[in-house]
Amino acid sequence: MNLVSDNDLKKIQLDLLKEFDKVCRKLNLKYTLFYGTMLGAIRHQGFIPWDDDIDVAMKRSEYNIFIEYCKNNETIFNLFSTENTNKYPYLFAKITNKDTILEEKNCNRRKIPYGAFIDIFPLDSCGKDMHEALKFNKKIYLKKVMLVSANWKKFFINKNKNWYTQFFRFGFFLMSRFINENRLQKRVLRIIERYDSDNSKYVISIGGSYGKKEIVESSLFDEYIEVDFEQHKFYCIKEYDKYLSHTYGDYMQLPPMEKRVARHDFDVYYK
Repeated sequence: MNLVSDNDLKKIQLDLLKEFDKVCRKLNLKYTLFYGTMLGAIRHQGFIPWDDDIDVAMKRSEYNIFIEYCKNNETIFNLFSTENTNKYPYLFAKITNKDTILEEKNCNRRKIPYGAFIDIFPLDSCGKDMHEALKFNKKIYLKKVMLVSANWKKFFINKNKNWYTQFFRFGFFLMSRFINENRLQKRVLRIIERYDSDNSKYVISIGGSYGKKEIVESSLFDEYIEVDFEQHKFYCIKEYDKYLSHTYGDYMQLPPMEKRVARHDFDVYYK
């Protein structure tokens, strides 16, 4: 197999985003560029130069419509999600390129045949006030950590964590060898279903890794605009400044050189 270069990987991911956008426009679904992809669009009008992924987000109701469409219609990408993939470890979906294969060093214990991908995060109602939203987050936090740990092939040291956190990570790793991922995901989804979206002031990206910062006001996702990303137009929330400031602080300030590195640990090959 031939290794996909960094530049080619970004082109493949951009093509996936364009196809995702095409399906959403066909179905009249709104989404937003998310996390570093939103930051890249606003600060760089494209990829963050040292980043290597694309993230989007959409409200749970529209996320479900997208998943159902992909399950029942032919697409040029593969869909991986809780709804259609046994032992799938994440609380968000991936769409992947059919002509590539992705190999991860530490994760993908179940050997799910991913290719180059973009991530699609559902946004879920989590409370009428911040107290209720924090309570929701507390209910699902340990389940999220356990699902992440269950996806590890073996225990590994995370150099971005302090030394005592490694002990907790090892404990979760040991416990995760005995869980049923599908059953645990269903428990998380049952918690989500108990919250009334019509009365919720806050939403959360349950698949995200920013902890309490994942909780944001639902009104941020009421209005959308189009922004430039690699010379193409994609949807983004109109209130992107509030979201990016909440998540990253002074987001227009570039990080120090030592932090300008990709976080993911994988290689992508052409089949």
